[in-house]
Amino acid sequence: MTLGYWLLDNPNPNAPTRDDGNQFWGYPTRRRPLDLVVIHTPVAVMPTGLPDRTAEAVARYFATTKRKVSAHVAVDADSIVPLLPPGYTGFHTRGYNSRSVGVECGWDWNDWGKDSAMDVAVISRVADWLRPICEEFAIPLRRLSRAQVDGNLSGFAAHSDLDPTRRKDPGPDFPWGLLFELIADRGDTMFVLRDDPDTPSKRWKVEFWERQFLRLDPDLPFGPNTGRTWGVWSDEFEEAIRRFGAPAQGVGIGPGEADRILAAVRAAESGSGDLSELTQDVASLTRTVARIESGLRNAAGG
Repeated sequence: MTLGYWLLDNPNPNAPTRDDGNQFWGYPTRRRPLDLVVIHTPVAVMPTGLPDRTAEAVARYFATTKRKVSAHVAVDADSIVPLLPPGYTGFHTRGYNSRSVGVECGWDWNDWGKDSAMDVAVISRVADWLRPICEEFAIPLRRLSRAQVDGNLSGFAAHSDLDPTRRKDPGPDFPWGLLFELIADRGDTMFVLRDDPDTPSKRWKVEFWERQFLRLDPDLPFGPNTGRTWGVWSDEFEEAIRRFGAPAQGVGIGPGEADRILAAVRAAESGSGDLSELTQDVASLTRTVARIESGLRNAAGG
């Protein structure tokens, strides 16, 4: 038995025994070379806060379900649970399994952008797992449409793009730019200066911080609702940097400023700055539990 992969270390009694001697939904080989990453959100998310047990819950589901579903990794805000080796075929996206790895990002499909600290925590771990995969299999950091995937381009796709009639994940606000930045490991994901060249990377970074500033002051004039395009450096954006970021050098956001702003956002959203102290009323908790149960029943979509 290969150690270190949940679905190989924890045989599923409801799945067949494969040629490698392991009992799981999937195959120990591939019919095609790996050239595609499919991003999922399992919906099986725990109430906001740390510790986060979403990845572990998804792993347990895949190791016990009678449904023919599996993925290669489950990730949440504080853990990475490898499920299957990248050379194995998982059952996560019908029609595309033989060439892809399935990544379960532990966050609800419509919750991206609502808690920036949790977004960054989850995506940082997704990037850590994907970085060596992308390097080994030469998978470029680009999002593909279904037509491009069907045209045999290599890259990344959303589950919803490949199965649009049944799936919504990972959601319209999934932070693709953040994921690609972190996989690239540039070390300056949050670093942006006024005089940086106008590139897609800079525009994404400006948008990211515009969204954080709006959490600190909803009346700031950012985003399409004000007639402005996201991600464009403006006098108002520069003023918000000075107001919230206290830049140490030049006009921009460096690592120190990033830490201070995200800490302020976390404090504003939680009321305490400590995610573990977040509370929910009974009705909200009931809805969350129902969503977890529903998500575990529909974790990957087959």
